[in-house]
Amino acid sequence: MSDMSQGPGWWRASDGRWYPPESHPEYRPPPPGPSVPDAYRGPAVPGPYGPRPDGTSPWTVAPASPVTSGLAIAALVLAILWVGGLGSVVALVLGVVALSKIRSSSGRTVGRGLVRAALVIGAVGLAGAVTLYASAGSVTSPDRQVTVPGPGSVPGPTPGPAASVVIRELTGVPAKVVAAVGVPPLSIVIPPIIKTGQPSLIVAGKPGAVFIGGVFCPYCGAERWAIIMAFSRFGTFSHLEETTSSPWDVYPSTPTFSFQEASYASRYVGLELVEHSGNDVDGPDTSQLLEPLTRQEASLWQRYDDSSGYPFLDIGNRALVLSPSFTPSVLAGLDQLDVAARLSNPNAPSTQGIVGTATYLTAAICAVTGQKPASVCTDPVVKRAAQAMSLVPGQNYVDHIDGGH
Repeated sequence: MSDMSQGPGWWRASDGRWYPPESHPEYRPPPPGPSVPDAYRGPAVPGPYGPRPDGTSPWTVAPASPVTSGLAIAALVLAILWVGGLGSVVALVLGVVALSKIRSSSGRTVGRGLVRAALVIGAVGLAGAVTLYASAGSVTSPDRQVTVPGPGSVPGPTPGPAASVVIRELTGVPAKVVAAVGVPPLSIVIPPIIKTGQPSLIVAGKPGAVFIGGVFCPYCGAERWAIIMAFSRFGTFSHLEETTSSPWDVYPSTPTFSFQEASYASRYVGLELVEHSGNDVDGPDTSQLLEPLTRQEASLWQRYDDSSGYPFLDIGNRALVLSPSFTPSVLAGLDQLDVAARLSNPNAPSTQGIVGTATYLTAAICAVTGQKPASVCTDPVVKRAAQAMSLVPGQNYVDHIDGGH
């Protein structure tokens, strides 16, 4: 073989001929490299864990390298710059948003120290700006002064028994209101994610669902309204408590309920309610682990959401809520009685969010109970929601987006 016929990576042997690597008489393959173990994304979640799915080792989670929150850095820089108080205001807003994202990232994003510094400097800067403008006559009315709650400046939320009138209004929304709200467009409500080919989820011997949330979490706070409304069509809640989300988080003090002491009974569906994290009690990021997860709960959260945040709602491994279904902003400035009173008005934004989400959840529950009870699952609005999520043959949700109600 001539030199002209050699190709990339060919070897020339002592006999003067050219050989491809695998045919060279002096070629020795390199030794095999070390095996690389499987890795799991996200940080480990507190609670008891069983073996990994392949049974080879304990269920451990290898955390990815954390990154510093850009929002936290921006908040600190703006707090220091001050800019006549404007930088302080923006820093406080960015700090609250950054803290919420850091807390829900399960360790993949860091920067809590930067956020705390930004909040402290921003609050001081804002107070200084208000004092400065007030002394200069720029602020003539106490109503125009801005106050930002700081650690210890407001009491942490204290839960109490849910008022019977609130539960009655929430679980007894008139059919005409449900029909008027209908199946909302994506701009109002995001439907659950639909899974196929998954193993059945059994809770208490029945087709089941699992909710994992945090009391501090405003997104969980909004979702609980719809969860109570939807699951009350199949059973009964007991010992619900009223509370609010954290006053130091984004969408502060969202009116909601706590499932910590609650229980649920139904002939058709089982429901596990876990308040995994408590509320902030003495400033931002002061919540603590409240209820540990069972092995099944931890496995489901890891499998379908990488244990990455709240709220988490798994309905029969068929429908999953992994992000807010509607914005908590529609509940801003309201308390439980206010929200309940608006449930008779289908045009109220809070009613559209709660009732529209509950309709989707109801259709998902019907999909795992075998369409039982028929009095619930044959409702025309519930059937439309099932079609919109492709839970039954028919209209696809993409085709429905422009149709509105």
